[in-house]
Amino acid sequence: MTFPVSPSDNDTLDSRSLELTYSEIGDDLLLILDLFLRSLKQRIDAILIAMDQCDNRSLANQAHTLKGSAGNVGACALQEISLQLELLGRNGNAAPQHPLASQLLSTAEQTIDALERVMETLKANAR
Repeated sequence: MTFPVSPSDNDTLDSRSLELTYSEIGDDLLLILDLFLRSLKQRIDAILIAMDQCDNRSLANQAHTLKGSAGNVGACALQEISLQLELLGRNGNAAPQHPLASQLLSTAEQTIDALERVMETLKANAR
C-alpha cells in the first residue's frame, strides 16, 4: 500500500517508513497510530512542564521517548524537534518559553493532521 502524502505533509511524515511498517505489520499499523496519537498530548504536556520547571533530566527523558515513538510512526518532523529538545535537556538548557516549545506544538498539530489522514486511508482500504 502506498500512502499518498500531500506536499504539505512531505516535511511532516516519511511515507516510505509508513509503507515499510505497513508491509511488515499490515492493519495493525492503525492500532499503533491510534495509540501514538492518544499518548501524544500527555507526552507533550510532560515536555512542556519539564521546560517550565527547568527540569533538564525530565526534558531529555521525555523528549527521547517522544523521539523514538515519532520515529516508529514515520513522524520525521516531530522526531527532529524531539531530538532538539532532548539535546536541550542534556545540555542543561531547559527554560520556560523556549522557542522550541512553540515549534513542538505546531509540529505536533501538523503531525496529528497528517497521521489522521493516513488512518483514514488505512480504514478505507480495510473495508
